[in-house]
This record gives sequence, structure tokens and C-alpha cells, in this order.
Amino acid sequence: MKKSLFKKAWDLFRKFQMTFSQALIEAWKMAKREILIKAYNKIPSTKSLQKKKLEAKKLWQAIETITYPWRSHLVTNNSGAAGYYGIGKYNGD
Repeated sequence: MKKSLFKKAWDLFRKFQMTFSQALIEAWKMAKREILIKAYNKIPSTKSLQKKKLEAKKLWQAIETITYPWRSHLVTNNSGAAGYYGIGKYNGD
């Protein structure tokens, strides 16, 4: 795992032109997120485990990385202005 973390960090360092320490932090977040996704997928989709599965999904979705930022426009917004103007924020103009 240590080798793969450094390899991911090096790729991020070259691709996004960030410091290597920032790249290591991002690589660690990505690895943690991947582990949480694997754990989430192992939880059976039964009625009794729905709450546990939902909590596990929230854990890995909460981790923001450079390659997977949380995008607010993916959240359903039912306001009329958002429906009319699309993804952009309504500023009253």
C-alpha cells in the first residue's frame, strides 16, 4: 500500500503541479475513499441493513479529493430559479 500511495502521489504531483506533501495528502484521501467504497459494496442490500449502508455511503462521499470533488450541482434542487437557470446560482438579475 505504501508503494501505491507514493506512486499515486507522484502522478498527482506531476499532473496537477502541486507540492509533493499536498499530493501525498490527496493520495491518502483517495486510498481511504477506495477502501470505504469496497467496504460499502460488501454490505448486503437487504432491508435490515439499509441504514448501515446509507451511513457507509455518506462516509466515502464526504471525502473530497482533487479527482472527486463534492459537486453541489449534483444535489437535487427543487427551487424554481434553479430549474429555470440550470446549474448556475440564481442571483436575482
